[in-house]
Amino acid sequence: MHCSLWRQQALDPGGMAQYARVLPQAVRSDVLPLPDDVDDLDGTLIEPTACAVKALRRGGFAAGQRVFIIGLGFMGQVLGRLARHLGAAWVGGSDPIEGRRRLALAWADAAVTPEEVAAGLGPAAAGEPADLVIVTPPSEPALRQGFAAVRDGGRVLLYSPTPRGQDVPLPLGDLFFREVDLLFSYSAGPQDTRAALDLISAGVVRARDLVSRVLPLERVAEAYRMVKDPDVLKVVVTMNGE
Repeated sequence: MHCSLWRQQALDPGGMAQYARVLPQAVRSDVLPLPDDVDDLDGTLIEPTACAVKALRRGGFAAGQRVFIIGLGFMGQVLGRLARHLGAAWVGGSDPIEGRRRLALAWADAAVTPEEVAAGLGPAAAGEPADLVIVTPPSEPALRQGFAAVRDGGRVLLYSPTPRGQDVPLPLGDLFFREVDLLFSYSAGPQDTRAALDLISAGVVRARDLVSRVLPLERVAEAYRMVKDPDVLKVVVTMNGE
């Protein structure tokens, strides 16, 4: 991920384009044919699922651990589903939006509000604090919620970056004495992509559970407006119409 070759292989132009240039090395190492049991819509979830696979690996996740997800948008839902499938002893999450909490109950043992976490009604209320907390919103309140939900000696992983130049104050003294590890996870590598395809092929992550709308390329501006709606989880833009 951090090698010079990875950065040289970036798709050009990337983003919402009908065509993209893919360099030969990327074709040889990273292009995966979709099996017959994975349709194009499910295939669009490979890259974000790969990022979730890497985040769990970076976070030191192992079967039998307790996992808590801050933020139950699209990525929070994927992370929670993977943690459950991979053998977490307990999985929960928090989000201020009721619809997202309700959707999370398909895989979560508990889905609560941020206020409930602050009041001690997060993982600790279900037995003990989490071994691993994954924070998907890059904000100070979300991070502090993560610190409140993790056990002493546990791990908090920040999944999304703050804007460049924006500093976030941290309670370093408290984290020091509690020996809480603060980790980060960015993008994914070829092994994560292959693992993601296997998980999607197995039905662990499915578009029908997570994709709110499918729009054609000519309506891409509408798609970007649509994702600002808190009740919309994921919009897929396709080259083949709706």
